[in-house]
Amino acid sequence: MIFHSDFDVRLADGRSAYEGRVEVYYKGVWGTVCDDRWNLQAASVVCRQLGFPGPIAAPGQAFFSPGSGKIVLDEMECTGTEDMLRECQFDGFFRSDCSHSEDAGVMCGHSVEGKEMYIWMALSVIREHTAKRPPYTINLLSIYATLYKLLIVYERF
Repeated sequence: MIFHSDFDVRLADGRSAYEGRVEVYYKGVWGTVCDDRWNLQAASVVCRQLGFPGPIAAPGQAFFSPGSGKIVLDEMECTGTEDMLRECQFDGFFRSDCSHSEDAGVMCGHSVEGKEMYIWMALSVIREHTAKRPPYTINLLSIYATLYKLLIVYERF
C-alpha cells in the first residue's frame, strides 16, 4: 500500500515519467492544477520536487489531456526557487474558476547515465508544440543554451 501526504505531486498521461499533467494530492484527493499564471517558474518547482532537472516546457490548456475530479490549485505564483509546490502562493485549495480544459502540465529534463537528455527532449517538444495550438510556454532560449553546452561537451571527447 502506498501512502501519500498532502502536496505530493505526480505527472499523469505523459509519454514518460518526466512529463505530464500536474496532479497534486491534498486531503485524500488527487486533483489537477489550473494553468492560470502557470509558467516555467512553477514547472521548475514541480520538476525539483520530483527530483528531475529543470523544466523544458510548461504547457497549459490540458496539453496532456484533461484530468478529472477536483481542481486542487489555481493562480499559482512561484518564484522558481521553492523546493515544493506548497511553498508557492495560490488562491486556496479547491478554489478555482477553471475547467479541466485548462489543466497545467510540465516537461522536465532528465539524465541517463549522467548525460543530459535535453537534445532529444528539446526536439520532441519543438515537434509536438508546432503541431499544437498556442498559447503554451516553452523556454526556447534554455533549450538552445543547453544544446549549445552539450555540443561543446561532445566536441571535447
